[in-house]
Amino acid sequence: MAPPDPGAPRSIPADTPRALIIDGRPVTGAAGPFEVTNPADDSVLASVAEADPAQGLAALDAAVRAQDAWRRTAARERAELLRAAFEEVTPPRRGLRPAHDPGDGRAAGREPRR
Repeated sequence: MAPPDPGAPRSIPADTPRALIIDGRPVTGAAGPFEVTNPADDSVLASVAEADPAQGLAALDAAVRAQDAWRRTAARERAELLRAAFEEVTPPRRGLRPAHDPGDGRAAGREPRR
């Protein structure tokens, strides 16, 4: 498989959430949509919700309310939740492979030394 072309146009998947999430619920941004642009060519990648100051404070209040429960959650469970969130928002990297093989320490695609 050929590596991806770094100059190829990029897009954001259509099912990527565009709303704010405040207190666990999707919320329309009161400040209207915010255009996310590609810095390389200024093309619009997506239009997402933009919070106003009141929504920013509401999000902060929700985070403060959730803090005690999060603190009581076991470290392993917090790690698993954060990893799952990372996997959800990180697109797969097609065409990339590891630089080394953890099994024997050699560079990927190279024969072992003799």
